[in-house]
Amino acid sequence: MSCTNNCGGSTETQDASTDEQVQIAPEPARPATLTPEQPVKAPGQGGDILLTRGTPVEVEWPNGYRPLRYVDEGGYQLTAEDVGNGSPYSWGDGRIVRVFADVTPPQPDPRVEVVARALHRVDPSHDLTCEDQDWAQWRVGAGVILDALDAMGTAPDERRGL
Repeated sequence: MSCTNNCGGSTETQDASTDEQVQIAPEPARPATLTPEQPVKAPGQGGDILLTRGTPVEVEWPNGYRPLRYVDEGGYQLTAEDVGNGSPYSWGDGRIVRVFADVTPPQPDPRVEVVARALHRVDPSHDLTCEDQDWAQWRVGAGVILDALDAMGTAPDERRGL
């Protein structure tokens, strides 16, 4: 397609293959240019550091004030929910003195309990009246089996198209 005039701002173009005039919808504005995974530059005590957007940090200002803030593109936010809203606060004279690690505990795999119970049932020493609630050994075995299956990729039935 080629532009019908030289203004550079027209949303109307001419389709070169058909010489037909077509209307092009304008592209919506994008508030942030980085994805959360891309690092952004932030001021540290010994110079700039690269951190992921949304990282919680302790910032120290010259007056000794040390609040918790969240790294954002071009500055910081007061709350994690505001990261990426396109209106960060400027770091000014503030410097990052501590970076907090993500301490979210990993979520347990719900499949482990199902496989652990199945392993327990097929054990030759299993008794139908067994009330053994110590599932730790069975969960370990189940985790090993599931890790091996996950490493294989798709299930054989999926590879065959069933």
